[in-house]
Amino acid sequence: RRQRAEYDQVLRLELERNRIARDMHDDLGSSLFSLKNTAQMALRQTTLEATRRDVARLVEQTRHVVQQVREIIWAVTPHNDTPENFVGYLRRY
Repeated sequence: RRQRAEYDQVLRLELERNRIARDMHDDLGSSLFSLKNTAQMALRQTTLEATRRDVARLVEQTRHVVQQVREIIWAVTPHNDTPENFVGYLRRY
């Protein structure tokens, strides 16, 4: 019975990790596409003001992608598979 409960817990964890990975993959793909488009717009700008605005958007979008990558890394790190680490993560999030 105990082995079955442990197996079920591992299976639930694996399913949740797969869901998170899918969500993050979709978010990262969308974010990277947006970064590329913003960079292309910045290259085509003819005014300094418009270029600065687009570069500021690039910086913000890049911060967002970096945060998503950190979340992926945290989610797949086995060391974080404890209730204490999860609660700490939720507090920071």
